[in-house]
Amino acid sequence: MSTLVGYGLIISLVTIIVRILWVFTSAWFFNLFTWKTKGSNRLPDIQRRERSDTWKNVLIVAWTGTRGVVSMAAALALPFTLDNGKHFPQRHLIIFLSFVVIFLTLVVQGFSLPLLIRILKVQPSGNEDKEEKELQLYLASSTLHFIDHELSKKLKAGIRSELKKKYEQLTTRLDKEIHAHKLNEKQKRQIPVRTISPMQEAQQEIALFQRELLLKLHKDGKFSHAAIKQVEKDMDIDELKFNQLLPKDEQSSDT
Repeated sequence: MSTLVGYGLIISLVTIIVRILWVFTSAWFFNLFTWKTKGSNRLPDIQRRERSDTWKNVLIVAWTGTRGVVSMAAALALPFTLDNGKHFPQRHLIIFLSFVVIFLTLVVQGFSLPLLIRILKVQPSGNEDKEEKELQLYLASSTLHFIDHELSKKLKAGIRSELKKKYEQLTTRLDKEIHAHKLNEKQKRQIPVRTISPMQEAQQEIALFQRELLLKLHKDGKFSHAAIKQVEKDMDIDELKFNQLLPKDEQSSDT
């Protein structure tokens, strides 16, 4: 029995190694093709971000693959006897080895996956959100340059100053959020990326007060139902516009 278990361990080890090599090779060819076709149109920072910790993610994918299920189905489908009436040679051995491979690759690797993630120190990725913020920051900074040097001179100084203030506040907020992303990539403790301003917090509180007051007025019957419905509709539109300006995390928590 120990010899058979040893055979099963060897086959399982070979299966795991072959899968890891296959997944890494496939990922390498895919990334090579992607970088050659799109690399010239991508920013260097984005390319470096895509390549960082890639091998860890590929290793996790390779480790999570379950093997042996098809082999077990094929083993169980083997006939008990051959056409000449003799027993199928080593049928029980084939089924036993398939079971060992399934047990090791599904159970052992499955339970060891959380440990592997902790060893590799893989953190939840915020690359997409970070890239989105970097793109918004690039647009906002370019817009500030456009306002200063290319925008029509017919605008009054007050309007131009108000526009610049709007985009300067936006660039400041985006800088903070991108900086928070970078800190989260370097440390285990995650800090919140998106924050809302005191003005937005006050607007949320005022909107809640107005909703409650409108509900009270509806119960008291001091105003017609048609007037209340129209005002409520206008408030819904204003709230929708306001929510578009809120960070995504805040929108999801309000709904």
